Formats: sequence, C-alpha cells, structure tokens
Amino acid sequence: MVLGTIGYMAPEQVQSQPVDARADIFALGVVMWEMLSGERPFRGDSAIDTMHAILREDPPEIAPELGLPSAMERILRRCLEKDPDARFQNAQDLAFQLENLGAESSGPSKSTKILPAIEEGELPWYRTPHKLFYPFPVRLPHKLRVCFWDRVQLSAAYALLAALVVVALLAVSGVITLGRLGHSELNEKYEPAAELTGILQSAAISRDGKHAAFAVNDGSGPIRLLYREGTDIRATMEVEKPPATDVLAIADTGTALLKSAEGSIFQMEMRQNASAMEIATKVLEADIASDGTKVALLRSSKDGYIIEFPAGRTCYTTKQRIRDIKISPKGDALAFFEQEAKGFLFHLKCWRANGTVESWTDKGPLSMRGGYFEGLLRGVAWNANGDGLYLATQGNLVGLLKKNGQQVLHRNAGNVRIYGATNDGLLLEVGAEVTANRGLVKGQDKEADLSWIGGTLEAVSGDGSQLLVSREDEIWVLPSEKSKGKKVGIGKVEAFSSDGKMVLYSDSDRVYSVPSQGGDLRTLATADELKAQGLLLTVTDGLPVRFVISEDGKWALMYSGQTVVRKRLDGSGGLEPVKLTFSDLQPGWRIFALTSTDGNQLAMQVREGSEGNRLVALDSASGKEFGRVDADQTERLLGWSSDNGFLTFATVDGNGVFQRVDLKGTRRTLRTLEPPMANASGRFRTIRASSDGTYYAYRYSVTGISQLVLGKGL
Repeated sequence: MVLGTIGYMAPEQVQSQPVDARADIFALGVVMWEMLSGERPFRGDSAIDTMHAILREDPPEIAPELGLPSAMERILRRCLEKDPDARFQNAQDLAFQLENLGAESSGPSKSTKILPAIEEGELPWYRTPHKLFYPFPVRLPHKLRVCFWDRVQLSAAYALLAALVVVALLAVSGVITLGRLGHSELNEKYEPAAELTGILQSAAISRDGKHAAFAVNDGSGPIRLLYREGTDIRATMEVEKPPATDVLAIADTGTALLKSAEGSIFQMEMRQNASAMEIATKVLEADIASDGTKVALLRSSKDGYIIEFPAGRTCYTTKQRIRDIKISPKGDALAFFEQEAKGFLFHLKCWRANGTVESWTDKGPLSMRGGYFEGLLRGVAWNANGDGLYLATQGNLVGLLKKNGQQVLHRNAGNVRIYGATNDGLLLEVGAEVTANRGLVKGQDKEADLSWIGGTLEAVSGDGSQLLVSREDEIWVLPSEKSKGKKVGIGKVEAFSSDGKMVLYSDSDRVYSVPSQGGDLRTLATADELKAQGLLLTVTDGLPVRFVISEDGKWALMYSGQTVVRKRLDGSGGLEPVKLTFSDLQPGWRIFALTSTDGNQLAMQVREGSEGNRLVALDSASGKEFGRVDADQTERLLGWSSDNGFLTFATVDGNGVFQRVDLKGTRRTLRTLEPPMANASGRFRTIRASSDGTYYAYRYSVTGISQLVLGKGL
C-alpha cells in the first residue's frame, strides 16, 4: 500500500518499495527546497500527476534572484536524487555538509570587498538608462543593470519585435504573402498506387518504387494477394496460391516477406512463376532490406522481446514491448518503438551496426509527452536519406522524426496509414472510416451527440450523471452536464463502479483503484499476482485480463479465457479464484463478457468457437450454474439482475436493440436505436450502458471509401 503525504514522498515510497532513513532525507530536501524557493520541487494538477513528477521529473531551476549559494543547491539536489544510493546516506552526513556551508557563509572573508549602495542617479553614464536605447519605460532586474551594451542588446530586441509586428500587419492586409508558419505542408500531390476493389488488408512497396504488393478482401472468398511491377496502376496480377497473405515488406529485387496467421514468415519472389520459402516461425514482425540481402525478425518469449538482425542473429533484447521494426535504406540501422518500463508510452529507438542503441525521445509536435500512445500509431517508414522516419498518427497528421527534432509535414490528413516509402514518396491509405459518438445521459430527454467528451467513452455511471473517458493515456471523469471534469489517473482504463465513485486502471506492472473525486490511490493487484492466477495484464498474443466492479461496489472481478478471480475492492484479503464447472461445453470455450450484482451472483457470456454463444448465471462461491440461455451471434451481455435476468444488446435488421432476457429465454425489447447516419450501412460498436439500460452510449462506424495513393513532395 502507498502511504505518505503526496508531494513529500520519496520515489521508493510512491512505488511501494521498502523505505529507510534515506526516504526521510528526500522529504527533508523537499521541505528545505520549499522554505528557500516558496514552492515544492514536484507539483502536479492532481495527486497522480504529483507522484508521476516525483518518479520522472527533475527539480526545476531555482530562481537566480534568490541568490542561493551553489553549494546549497548541490546539497538540495543530492537530497532529491531518485536513487536512494545517490542521496546522503544518513542525517549526520547532511548535517556535516550544512555546517560547512554555514561556516563558509557566516561572514565575509578578508578578500571580500563590500561596496556601498549607489543610487541610480549616482551611476556613471554607461550604467545609467539612456532614453535613446530605452524607448519603453522598462526597468531591468538589478542583476541586468550592468553595462551600456546590455541596453543596446535589449533595444535590438525591441527593434526586432517591432519589425515582426509590421510584417504580420502587412501579411494580414494582403500586401505581402507568407508561407505556412510552424510546419511545412505535404504538397497535395497524390498519385493512385493501384486500382483495387474490396478492403485493403496490408500493402508494401519497394524503395525504388518499381514493386508493390497488396492483400485485398473483396468479400467473395479468401484474401487475395496482388502484385504490381512498374508504374502502371492497372498492371496488377493475382498471385496464385500464396503461402500467406499478410504483406510485410518488399525489396527492390521483387522479393517480398509474407506472414501467416500462425506467425510463419515466407520469402517469396513475386514475379511470374513465383517461388516461396519459409524462413522463420513464431514471428511477430519482420522487414527486409531494400537490396533483399538481409531480414530482420521480431519475436517474443517468456523473458521478453528479441530482435534478430540479420535473421538468426540476436542484436537486441528487452523485457518491454517492441513494435514497428524497420530496416534503414542502406541496411546499416534498425528503427523500432519500445514501450517505457513504467508506463504506456512508446519511444523511438535506433540500433546501429556497431551495436549501440540511440533513443529519440525528445518532446515535439508529434510527441508532446515525450513518447507515443500505442493506439495512435498508424505506421512508420524510413526517409530516403536514412536519417529520419515518417510517422502517421490517429491525430490525422504525417510527420518526420529525426534524432534532433520532429517536423509536422501534413495536418488534417484524414484517416491515414503508412504502408511503406519510396525514394520520393509514401505509400498511404487515406479514408477508411466515418464514425459518430452518440448516447443518452442524465439531463437529456433524447439521444444526442457525445463528441464533446474529447476522447473514448469507457463507461457510464448507473445514474447516467458521470462518464468515464480516455484521452490518449489520461483518464477523466466528466459530469454529463458538460461541466469541467477531473483527471483521475494516467494509464489504461479497466472498470468504473455503478455509483461512479471508483475507477480501476492499470499500467504494465499493476492495477490501481482510485476514487473518482479524489482520494488515496491503492494497488488492487500486481502483474505477478495476476500471473500466478493464470491472468496476464499485458499480452501480445492471447487474451488479456478484463475487470468488472460488482453493482454493490464491493468486489472487483477479473476474468480471461476460462478463469475468474475476485477481490474485495477495499483491498482486504487476497485474490479468490471462482470455481467454474462447465462440463458440457466444448474444450475451447472462453468468457466473452461478465457482470455481477454483489460478487456472489455472476452472469457470463460464454463463446464456444465461432458458433456457440451462451448466457450463463451462476453462484461464485460454489460455481453452481442456475441458468443458461442460448444467445444470438450479435448479442452482447451488458448487465444482470436476479429479478429481471440478462441485459443484452443485439443488432436486428440494422438497428440496435436493448433487450431483457429471462432464464427461460424470453426476450423483451427495452429500446431500439436506429442508425444515426442516413443511407449508410454501418455497425454499432463500443456499447456502454447503465445496469438497467436507462442510460447508454455507443460508437457507430461506417466503412468509407479507402484509397491507396503515393504521396509525393516530401
């Protein structure tokens, strides 16, 4: 449990690690800093932000006008070291340093010369403000009132500012024309890359632009693999009986890398009479050098992630998640994104042929937090020079990342994804999806647009008065009347209590519970504790653990696959496995959704492969089943009541339908939702509702026209 006063806790306290006297040294350093500067060294808008600052941020610079001796600042910063071993090891060491400082500053030395105070009018001309160089009545701080040349420099700054104002006025009036300020724009030059029918699954293009491959699903059968050689967009041919259809990359030689659903990698010559060879199995990602001579592979193991480059030779290992491995144009470097150890952000790294790994983690217009939220990444590719990478994000922009900076190339690009780069352009998929966020919450008499939440709606409280929202990695609780909400944490949302009082969220190491209106942050379970129960907090393959808070707000339930575990939300007790005995289900059954009134009565939706779909009610103490109903394939369990049965949502004739289903299988329609977009065929997604179905929210998506293009002018 995390105990301590927020703002004065040492990093090891924040992380629930063992503490000793060195934590008190850290707290004393905070107090001394506050006494000397008037502010705490680590601050945030909330308790979560303050704890994040203690773990990650360095203390700010102390204002020079305070005249703090440099020796004192060194003492303070040593007290505030993140690593306990780097601080003073006991109070006696700290006292000794302070006594020495006091002895040095107790009085002036014989060589110190104390100058009498001089009034402004008594200063010589070169230290007196001059009207010629001070056109505005501005007094510099005392330390800056030193010499004539300081005033010359300040006057030059005034002149430059005046020139900028004049230029801006002329630009607004149309007298002169300015280019775009702040970023360069991708020239609106798009060339069609291929004439395709159906939904694009994956694509790749060679560095010289002469070879391209596309995997397309036209709805008439299996995914088709198409290949194009040359620049004629109509000259595509279908590859007969490919060993796999997920296109990862293609070299200038026409050699492509294909991946199967099982993770097998095939190297295939794409011309007529194409031949294929399996080169690796159990692979997450792969890339091929532009000359076709080397392949990079990304694998996962129980110990972490492994990059092989070239294939068969391990060049980099880490316990953190890796994605988007890309070989540079010259084949002498490898770029990839790696997740930070104590958070969700991914940072760009570059492996060099000499074995060194560089981190490109500076903040910029594309990574305001110093990294990238995984859900926003939409593809990367090296530029032609090999000194930077193009990046597409869900924020509708394309940018260029370099070691020493970032540049936005194209804003408001629409829904865009990068599939590769040539020497003079990018292979982009543009278009893809149109969405609408709708719902009925407290204070409304009819369904309305919910785009004002500014993020992804994760849950609705039982009375419809509060909304739980994800904004990238920030977690917000917003009142339904659109007043200012409250940020409660940074991480991945897991669950929201029906009364709106408690939020569960996680990072890669643990699951936290926190009151939605502020209060103590508590660790509900660690990743190791969950793993011991067969539940995985973060996975790349398989099913991650999911969380539910019972309607009475007393239990947290965790489930994945065929496993259910519960724990009291107040933190007492340990993880309690729930016994499940479904003897008549197929061996591969899994829990698709779960809900509970009080932690004792559970309702589950159980899937058996792609066909069977069941609604089951059981007792958590004994595991005894007391009700089962067959469900439609589109039906989704949302809630449960021992009196009224299951609450479900289903799609019927294109409409969304909330239903009550009793234990006999009788269905009663509660509400019917019509598609919010006229003359559009789409899907109801991300259904969120109160336990009784009175309040709800959803996202409706329509597949738009997706176009594959070459964007040039970079």
